[in-house]
Amino acid sequence: MAALIFNVFFVPDNLVASGVSGLSIIVDYIFDFDPFIFMLIVNVFLIFAAYFLLGKKDAIKSALGSLLFPIFIKITSYLIPYISLNEVDTLVKCLFGGFLYGFAFGLIFKSGFNTGGTDIIESILSKYLKISMDKSIILVDGLIVILCAYTFGIEHMIYALTILICMSVYANKFMLEINDDKVLFVTTGKSREVKDYLAKHYDYGMTLFDAQGGYSHKEFPVLMVSVKRNYYYEIKEHILSIDPNAFISVSNSYETVYINKEKRNKVKRA
Repeated sequence: MAALIFNVFFVPDNLVASGVSGLSIIVDYIFDFDPFIFMLIVNVFLIFAAYFLLGKKDAIKSALGSLLFPIFIKITSYLIPYISLNEVDTLVKCLFGGFLYGFAFGLIFKSGFNTGGTDIIESILSKYLKISMDKSIILVDGLIVILCAYTFGIEHMIYALTILICMSVYANKFMLEINDDKVLFVTTGKSREVKDYLAKHYDYGMTLFDAQGGYSHKEFPVLMVSVKRNYYYEIKEHILSIDPNAFISVSNSYETVYINKEKRNKVKRA
């Protein structure tokens, strides 16, 4: 999927995404060098670099994706004449291609692999320059974006940033399965009424744990519950109608795994 998106959305218009694939477009434009050959040579070199600088485990984890990605790019390149997006606006291709690219890489990352390339460079820089991975990624991708601006102009640099942002946002969203659930931490003198209301009307499981006031040093129960976004406002208002003095702290939930009713009943019986 990543290879097909690269060939169909990015190659025809010289749209530079991040990584070695983005560099291959720049090199192909300047030197008329096949992106497949360039990526294969660079990735093989980086696998050896990873082996000696990061260790055998990291090298093995990167090897499969590093070798397969350029091979699939070569295979899917033959589909370019049959899937033409020439009439599609360039910005639309950046947005749509960036999201699809992020989805494809999210699948790869979630399975525990990567496509090597600049991921290896970023890991090496982070390890030996003693900088965070975030800074390392910004450094490497920033250099690619600058090269894009120098080669194709400012307009293409903006396109590159658009692809990079869309790709990063959706890859992270897919890997973390970010949803819109809310986690409520409720401190109230009427915890039993609140608990009964949530159990009766929404069938939510809840957690009660003891806390202690930082100033008063009094112990009190805190109720924690994860609720669907659609019900958040009505639940909040109903809790406040039960206890106008309730303290409610709300946070976003990246992922909520609900236990089904049948399994919950088995747990209760056990």
